[in-house]
Amino acid sequence: MNRSKHFSFVTAASICALGAVAVMGTGCGDGTSASDLLGSESATAASADSDLSSGGDAGFGPRGSHGSRVDLQEELGLTDEQAEAVKTARESYREESKSVHEALKAEEISLEEAISQITELATAHDATVQSILTADQWSQWQVLKAERLQERIDRINEYSAEMVERQLERLTEALGLSDDQIASIQTILQAGVASELKTLQQVQSGEIHSAVARLVSRADRAASREAIAATLTAEQQETFGELADRRRGGRRGGGRGGHHGGGRGPA
Repeated sequence: MNRSKHFSFVTAASICALGAVAVMGTGCGDGTSASDLLGSESATAASADSDLSSGGDAGFGPRGSHGSRVDLQEELGLTDEQAEAVKTARESYREESKSVHEALKAEEISLEEAISQITELATAHDATVQSILTADQWSQWQVLKAERLQERIDRINEYSAEMVERQLERLTEALGLSDDQIASIQTILQAGVASELKTLQQVQSGEIHSAVARLVSRADRAASREAIAATLTAEQQETFGELADRRRGGRRGGGRGGHHGGGRGPA
């Protein structure tokens, strides 16, 4: 297996199930890159909250099998007027939810407060979108979202072990991990996989809104990074931070690659 000095500091499930970040040079076992598998974050457009109701472009829908996109305007039979109304509603929701995410990032509100606010905003937005669609279109959209979510859960179960192994290889190469550190970090990554899976299952059961999954996943990833850093020596922590900064800088400057090109769907 080829190794790369570029790696992601997030859980394996975040990569292959929620598409939270791209892993340079890493596939997920089916010929697609991690960033193409289920979309890429961009303020997590491809995370569980990115859909017709809360993100993306009205004309481009959830990725189908093997990363193909579904044209929601065609799939649901949206009129131009409906598509424009959904776009307007989506942009309004995006601005409102952005302020919540920024407040959470600045530690002005707690995660619990952010979850409450996002749930309220997303639920109200769902009602707006539902009022734009016909009953049949809304029902079809619920089916498409459920299918997409199940695909993500299936991909966690199928590829997470492989991704944990690959992340450990990259971390070991870059940081010179000891056997004890490898064992500890493997446990952290596996716990992250389980947490991501639980979050998606909560969305699937209706326990939490899909928009909340983004907040929860980000918090889980931050906790995983902190837990990993705690296992490292001071020198390793410095390298760990430098590489994380390099990755963030690359994402800001160059965006993400991938054979699907630019643009993201509401899935």
